[in-house]
Amino acid sequence: MSPMPWFRLVSPRARDTLFDLVVHVLWADGRVTPDELSSARGAALALELDTTTFGGLFGRVNRTFESLGLEALGPLERPLAYAAAVWMAFADRELAVTENLLLQRTRRALDVGEGMGLRIESLVQAALATRAPVGTDAPVRAAELGQLLDQVTALMIDGVSANVA
Repeated sequence: MSPMPWFRLVSPRARDTLFDLVVHVLWADGRVTPDELSSARGAALALELDTTTFGGLFGRVNRTFESLGLEALGPLERPLAYAAAVWMAFADRELAVTENLLLQRTRRALDVGEGMGLRIESLVQAALATRAPVGTDAPVRAAELGQLLDQVTALMIDGVSANVA
């Protein structure tokens, strides 16, 4: 099985950073639902992280936003990181005020333009309309995140093609 298109754009170090961002968003509203936990585990699977070496979710708690290392992400990794953050913010189908504020901060820190940000948010909203029920296991959530990141990759490729034409 060949890797998903988005996977080729994200370095192993960046995948670690994306997961740190996902965990940061997970805790943004101060509570963790079963669906959020399943989604976070799914993100670790999608990013192909070795979960035996980093202590899982709880080994990444209480990191400050500034310590996530978002500035080290490349230009192709940044929209994907934002997409993962938006996806995690909606894992429980609700967007808390604190999650919304964090997403705004994240978009600015990643320098994701408003247009691209809105397109990513629309993709997440569309995915929610067909999302499997609460309690879905991590492999299903991993596939869901992978599909979203593939869609964002397609948006980036279309954007580059439009600028070249």
